[in-house]
Amino acid sequence: VSWRSMFILTLFVFITLAMWGSAMCYYFQNYVDPQSLGLFLDKLGLVKEEGAVLGSGMQVLDSFSLLATKSADGTIAPNEAYSIGLSVFNMMGALIQLAGVMLLSEFLANRYGKKVTFIVCLALTALLTAAFFIPASDDIELIFILGALKSLAYAPTVPLLWAMIADVADHMEYVSHRRATGLCFSGVVFALKAGLGVGGAIAGVILSTFGYINDSTIVQSADSILGIRLASSIVPGICFAIGVVALFFYPISKKLNEKMAAELQARREQ
Repeated sequence: VSWRSMFILTLFVFITLAMWGSAMCYYFQNYVDPQSLGLFLDKLGLVKEEGAVLGSGMQVLDSFSLLATKSADGTIAPNEAYSIGLSVFNMMGALIQLAGVMLLSEFLANRYGKKVTFIVCLALTALLTAAFFIPASDDIELIFILGALKSLAYAPTVPLLWAMIADVADHMEYVSHRRATGLCFSGVVFALKAGLGVGGAIAGVILSTFGYINDSTIVQSADSILGIRLASSIVPGICFAIGVVALFFYPISKKLNEKMAAELQARREQ
């Protein structure tokens, strides 16, 4: 049961990550209002005047293509606003997630146990992912706030996934007196790779079903925009929720984990 739970969890988590990562590119390119995104970047100090002399700090940002250029008429090209806005969004999420991994994972797992921490954090991630359906196209602040909260909620689960796989190997040895670490990790890695492949395909199927046309020069239809929003919010939120359900069948609680560790240690010392 423990191995099957981890397999399903890993499969749906990585289906969701691949789907959401793909769909958010279309979300920023086709749904988010480029003018509002440009104004938001300007508030962050990530806009330069055309032909302006840059300081050393701004030159560093510009070398990483993190500065949008404001033309003489005060506008920013939509493609540039989309590209830099998405880059800033992803970079913000990665930094928050890194901080969450380092500061929260071990603390929460030690205090509440891996299973409880994973369930709560993944459930919050599912809700915050689904909430991306809420913001209007010009509500850039809310989009970035949701992105920050989602990254923070998801962060503790990143190292816990692999720690729980090791616990599954211990559980199999505890029950059957045979250790199968290789089987546990190889099966979960298969689920990971399958999830990445299937997730990207699901995003493509959703967009195609709603009539998305792969042409950046045209304005997408209302149905296509709806498909993009669903693939960026509700559908991945549901997939994360399936992972939460799988965790309820995961039998290794904090108490059982401590009991297994003590008994396995005693067996090995015999």
